[in-house]
Amino acid sequence: MCDNWTAQMSHLALYRKYRPDSFAEVAGQEHITRALGNAIDRGTFVHAYLFSGPRGCGKTSTARLVAQALNCEQGPTSTPCGTCRFCTSIRTGQCIDVIEMDAASQTGIDDIREAVIENAIYAPMEARFKVYIIDEVHDLSSKAFDALLKTIEEPPAHVLFILATTELGKVPLTVRSRCQKHEFRRGSLPDLVKRLETVVQREGWTAEPGALGAVARMADGGYRDALSLLEQVAGSGSGLVTLADVNETLGLVPDDLTNSLLRALSDHDGGKTLALIDEAMLSGREPRAVLESLIHKASELTRLVHGAEIGTIEPDRRALLHELATYVGKENLARFGLGLAEAHAKLRTSGLPRLWLEIALLGLTEKPAEVVGKAAPVKTAEPSKPEPIAKVAAVELPVDPELADMERAWRQTIENIIARGSKSAEEMLGTSRVIRMLEGTITIELASQFMYAKLEDPNGRTHRELQTNFRSTIGDDKWSLAYRLRSGDGPAGEEPAKVPMPLEGEELEKAIEEMGGERISNSK
Repeated sequence: MCDNWTAQMSHLALYRKYRPDSFAEVAGQEHITRALGNAIDRGTFVHAYLFSGPRGCGKTSTARLVAQALNCEQGPTSTPCGTCRFCTSIRTGQCIDVIEMDAASQTGIDDIREAVIENAIYAPMEARFKVYIIDEVHDLSSKAFDALLKTIEEPPAHVLFILATTELGKVPLTVRSRCQKHEFRRGSLPDLVKRLETVVQREGWTAEPGALGAVARMADGGYRDALSLLEQVAGSGSGLVTLADVNETLGLVPDDLTNSLLRALSDHDGGKTLALIDEAMLSGREPRAVLESLIHKASELTRLVHGAEIGTIEPDRRALLHELATYVGKENLARFGLGLAEAHAKLRTSGLPRLWLEIALLGLTEKPAEVVGKAAPVKTAEPSKPEPIAKVAAVELPVDPELADMERAWRQTIENIIARGSKSAEEMLGTSRVIRMLEGTITIELASQFMYAKLEDPNGRTHRELQTNFRSTIGDDKWSLAYRLRSGDGPAGEEPAKVPMPLEGEELEKAIEEMGGERISNSK
């Protein structure tokens, strides 16, 4: 029984078992390991280093390799032997002269004074250099940083500091300025897959095509996270890593379901979208997992349509991605990416995540308001025309994307009327703007009191003609126009709009006729 327990307790996690044993094995950080190796070989290494970067990208492992390179019996050398007593004891964490601290749990000035300041003055007991590796150094208190500063600034010749942090901005500038900084990069998808393939091969496992890519995408650039996820998936002990196991173990949404969701969004099919959400929920997937799977797939397709690198993938899967990207289209991918990212940010604080997921995806099934109709599209006039359309007063677009689309459509409607020779439209409608969309009604704010009086009658000819022009511009007859007179102060930050003087006589009759009214005859 004891032997069994000992065997279980001696099991090493994959990320510990496959820690890099040399600078050459540190994946994705060649720009750092090359600089460190050259400095050690030349004897130009410094007394304090600051390693920053995301979690699980090799900061602590590289710090231990620096300690090995400096203290190896064959060194200092960039290629330590790995077999001498110093290399072995440092790798196993048993070297008395390599002191590792976790600043997340040892944050105070007393911890720093006892572990570092009071002991740094003494020479190493057996190694060549005494190396202090302080992980998550940004968690130290301000007083602890102050106490550490003097020792880092002028350490004894036999002492070297390596500080590691995931939040460089929290490290005081005074400390940063006394260290040589190296920024570790997040692992790329090809590098992560390559690392996983190496581990699978060494473990004697077999990985199904696509399974390691799914694990790498979930790791989000972290080598340690990638190995932890791989070990979690391979926990059954069968030696076969399948895509189905990855999806089931990590709670991912299968590719087929994600692809069907993107097709339903592209087809503006709300019913199909809801049915697919139900299918995902019944299979035990969380709303957040559904959104994240859609975001990853939309990102992958977007990179594909723009010709960017998406990593090494099998030919069959690449062909399917090309087909899906063509079906969804570049414009939809851009719209989906933004909408899904916004929904994901709000889902974290939502008390009803499934309901929020349904609302967000149903919103993406709606057709964009900016549609080419019978008249010109909602864009600026083509430069090829000999005479440009008269310009309409510039109005800042609303933050709401749908409201901004309607504002563009309204601007285009005015320009179309002006292009037909109506100068009064420029004066009376040029500073108007869309302020609200509610239940099929678009509310227009007018600066001209004269025009407001003409348009407030919903049965009036001027209103009907203007509404017809607007519907023609957007290619959708469901929208109605309503109007509101702008207050004298105008919106915050803007000057009050200039209201044209009332027209009289022939000018009044001409303006009424231009806006769709009838000329008043003088005959009785």
